[in-house]
Order: sequence, then C-alpha cells, then structure tokens
Amino acid sequence: MRTLLNSVLLLSVIASMALETWAIDAVRGKSYPLGKEHGPWMIMVASFKKPPEDRRTDEGLTARQAADELVYELRKVGIPAYIHLQEGRVEKLQTVDRLGREDGRVYAAQRGMISVLAGNYESIESPVAQKTLLYVKKFRPKFLDDPKSGAIYRETPGQKGPLAGAFLTINPLIDPASIQQKRDMLLTRLNTGLQYGLVDAKGKYSLKIASFGGRQMSAIGDEALAKGASKFDRSLAGNDGMNLNLAGEDAEQLTRALRQKGIDAYCYHGRFESIVTVGAFQSKEDPRIQEFAKVFGARMKLNPATGIENYTSETLILPGPKPTDPPVKVFIFEANPTVMEIPQV
Repeated sequence: MRTLLNSVLLLSVIASMALETWAIDAVRGKSYPLGKEHGPWMIMVASFKKPPEDRRTDEGLTARQAADELVYELRKVGIPAYIHLQEGRVEKLQTVDRLGREDGRVYAAQRGMISVLAGNYESIESPVAQKTLLYVKKFRPKFLDDPKSGAIYRETPGQKGPLAGAFLTINPLIDPASIQQKRDMLLTRLNTGLQYGLVDAKGKYSLKIASFGGRQMSAIGDEALAKGASKFDRSLAGNDGMNLNLAGEDAEQLTRALRQKGIDAYCYHGRFESIVTVGAFQSKEDPRIQEFAKVFGARMKLNPATGIENYTSETLILPGPKPTDPPVKVFIFEANPTVMEIPQV
C-alpha cells in the first residue's frame, strides 16, 4: 500500500511539473511577434503569402490571419510560436541587351510573406529541439481542415502533412556570426590552461582513441560563462550538464593515466563531448598513426567463459588503493580510432 501511495504521489508531482512546463500563453487573435530574445535556434514551421490570382476568393483567411491561427494552435499544445513579417522588396538590376545597350530590369528581391517560427533552443543538437521538430512535422492544424479557411498548401515531396517541411534554423533577427562567436568563446574557455590540452599539441593531426559524451550542453556555455564560473561547475549544471562535466573529468583522468605510462596523450573538451587523443602528427600518412591504432583499436580476443573469439575493445583499468580493492575506473577505448585535425581555438 505504501509503495502504491508513493507511486501515486510521484505521478502527481510529474503531472504538476508537466502542467507548468506546458503553461504557455495562448489567446486566439492575440499577436505574438518574433523578437531577438527568442531562440537562438528555432523551428521554421511555415510561411504564408497571398494565393495566386486564379485561386483567390473573397472568403477565407488572409495570410496574416492564417499565421496567427497556426501560432495559436501550436501554443495550445505547449509550443511557443511567433510570427515574423518579411516585407516585400523590389530592386533594379542593371543589365546589357544583345546590342550592348544598358537595360534596367526590375525584379522582386524579396517576396513579402509571413513566417511562423517556434521554440527557443540553445543549439541545433538539443534533444528537445529534435523531438519537437518531429512533432511539428506531423502536426495537422485544425483550421487547415476547415473548408471555410480557404487555405492552400503545397505538399513536401515524399512527406505527408502540411507542416512536413519544417526545419531548424537560426532566429532571422539574430546575426549568425554572434552565435558562432559565442560558441568559440566557450570552446576557448574550456580548453585554456589544460595540463595536456590538444590545442597546445605541436602538430596538425592527432588520433582519437576515446570519447566521453554528455547528452546535451550544460549551463556552462551561457549564463555560467558570463558569471565567470569554473570549467566544470556542477552547481550551475542540470542533469545533462552534470553528465558533460563528469565526461570532461573522465577525459582528463584518462589523459593523465596514459601520460604516466609514457604515452603522448591529449584532452579536448567540445560542446557535447570530451575526447582523448594520442600523438601529434604533421601528416595523415605518419607511420606512428597505424602503430597507435593497433595498440588502442579493438582486436579479436578469446572469451575465457565461452572459449569463443570476439572482436573486443581495449580497456585501461585504474586499480584501487590496495590490491584487494576493486578497480577505481575502467576506461574503454574506441574500436576504430580515427585521425582528426587538431582544433585551433
């Protein structure tokens, strides 16, 4: 009975958390314009424009009304959506005709349309962004099934549904260069001052032998960066951030262990994983690369329990303080080490 009661209480907590998460303002007829504070990564859901003259009627929704209705329906299911107006722009192009005379042609440099964008994601790799994108692609707005709406949409080849062509993009109001600069600042910070940092290796290439991944980027990339937090500040990271922090610590620990064995090992921290490499080479054809690959790559080994040979990855065991203590940690190397360029930050 106590177990059942605890389960009921747990479900109640989860339900309340879900309600708070999905409590997004949704009022039919209210405008939700896109701003620079949204994103930086978002889902481009759809764009609306006036229909061709031969298919235009006096009834139905205007492009703006259709966009507002789509925003409303997305918000009703918990997805923050916004509209973005692109004004039409006409420009003049100077050309030359067949007789070599200058000829000014007028063309539409940008056709006026209204776009609907949704979501607010820190990166294109965000699991939430990817899952929401799949949901949006299959989402069918109710107003499109209403014959009175007068909506016309073009099917995406090979995909079903009016929103099947949705894709992830950068907020059009944000300069893409600023996002790249933010990423570069984080990577520089994560890899500055490492004892055996790959960015300090004297070479062009290195051999990647192990990787330690977190599920997604932690808070250290944004607010923590501005606050001057340490490289791996667990107090500022959520569960996914904690995974990445531990991954970074594991990579540094393995690098030190290899160095103690006299192996030229390096560590590098990325946005979604930390890696360990060996060697610093000027060419991909350096014969030492194959030597390292044979040492750390998987090989056929006899399983003593079954007596059968299996393709098995190499490992490095960190023993406990005493011979009778269990291992502190077991590191598993990649089955197929790969050559990579040494990053510059």
